[in-house]
Amino acid sequence: MSRDEFGELGIELNTMLDRIQKLMDETLHRELLVKDAQIKALQNQINNHFIYNVLESIKMMAEIDEKYEIADTVASFGELLRYSMRWKSGYVMVEAEIDQIRNYLALVNLWYDDEIGLSMELPQEILCQEIPKMSLQPIVENAIGHGMREFTEDTCIYMKGEIIEDICYIHITDYGCGLEETELEKLRKRLSGEIEDTSGQENGIGLKNVHDRLQIGFGPDYGIVIDSRKHTFTEVTVKIPYQKRKKGIT
Repeated sequence: MSRDEFGELGIELNTMLDRIQKLMDETLHRELLVKDAQIKALQNQINNHFIYNVLESIKMMAEIDEKYEIADTVASFGELLRYSMRWKSGYVMVEAEIDQIRNYLALVNLWYDDEIGLSMELPQEILCQEIPKMSLQPIVENAIGHGMREFTEDTCIYMKGEIIEDICYIHITDYGCGLEETELEKLRKRLSGEIEDTSGQENGIGLKNVHDRLQIGFGPDYGIVIDSRKHTFTEVTVKIPYQKRKKGIT
């Protein structure tokens, strides 16, 4: 009987040692993964700082040579890059998005013959509203890439904001090539998820992404609405809840 008991104890002891070794291996593996992630994050941070420093050096050299247009271009690109890489929070003020749209247009205008302008009528109450980061710039990008393929005399992006019954509306309009009724209906169905895009075309993909993020952030009653007419205009309306802020907070 004693030999049997010792035999069972030995088996249990070996089993326990195997479990301990397995736990130690798993713990070591997790620690290695954490360290690897920390190293990669540090590398990314170093790479970002390196890029910013290089851009700042180029900007300074351009200013020394009195190439101010080049300096301004590099500054716009640096700000746009810094904004896109900084994700401490998924939300920013509308005003911050507008600043990056200006930087984006400054870069876009480098390769367009007709300068694309930005006309704004946004009240302060809307400028200080929170919105998911990179919500407005993709709409402007879509307007330029698709709405203005055939430039008309009006090469301006119009942004107008209004507050109606505790809802903020931001209208982004271009007077470019517009959409046919069938194209518009298809785009609306893609936004609502009724149909899935399999064409591989970029038109509308950015809009769908913006619409989904607005609904995730604020609920199904919010998002974007599109209206368009062929050879006339395209208007994308961003609908977000109005959040009243205390006086002095921006």
